Amino acid sequence: MESRQRRKTERRLWWQAGLLVMLMILALAIGSTSQLTLPVFLHVRLPRMLGCLLAGSGLAVAGMILQTVLANPLASPNILGIQSGAGLMTVLSAALFPAAFGLRMPASFLGAFLASLFVMLLAKKVRASRSTIVLAGLAVSQIFSACIDLILTLAPDSLTGYTDFRIGSLAGITLNRLLFPALCIVGAIVFTLLCARQLELMQLGQRDAQCAGLDVNRWMLVFLALASLLAGSVISFT
Repeated sequence: MESRQRRKTERRLWWQAGLLVMLMILALAIGSTSQLTLPVFLHVRLPRMLGCLLAGSGLAVAGMILQTVLANPLASPNILGIQSGAGLMTVLSAALFPAAFGLRMPASFLGAFLASLFVMLLAKKVRASRSTIVLAGLAVSQIFSACIDLILTLAPDSLTGYTDFRIGSLAGITLNRLLFPALCIVGAIVFTLLCARQLELMQLGQRDAQCAGLDVNRWMLVFLALASLLAGSVISFT
């Protein structure tokens, strides 16, 4: 029975992988221009297709990590305030150093990690349950969103096109801008796969995982850092 279920899962994964490859090819072949030229392929369609692939995979893995660690199917980067934290640090770096575009990527990751760490410390302080952590994340997300609005009110020119930034866009994305986030996202996904055993033990609960020999507190920080790196990397180019 178990082997049959495994084969069924493998077949489904292969079908999904084939569908993904087909959609990637269609994204490169079909566009607003009828004639596909090399500049359009290299500077418009290829970067956007890769950006979509990186953003989707990064946020999906980040959500899977958070849902596993917190044992809550509602956990996600936006609900726990990770995306708002990344956005706040990105806006703050743009307001303080408008010409230093290279600072936005590390600032985005720092904000994402500090947001997740703040939520965890807040929950640990009051001995909150994992469900309460999600509620704390929602509150932190609203606070960070208010801070973003405050910065934009005090410095309205700090981030040109902030509406597009808040919604998210791949317009104007280039291969050079994707290079560093791609390395971070792919590296974080590979590291997550290598730590699959520890992640599975986290599903058992804190007490059972500790009985199995897992340092729960250390690995929780590791996985929070991975989820923050994934979410922050995606936000930095979208």
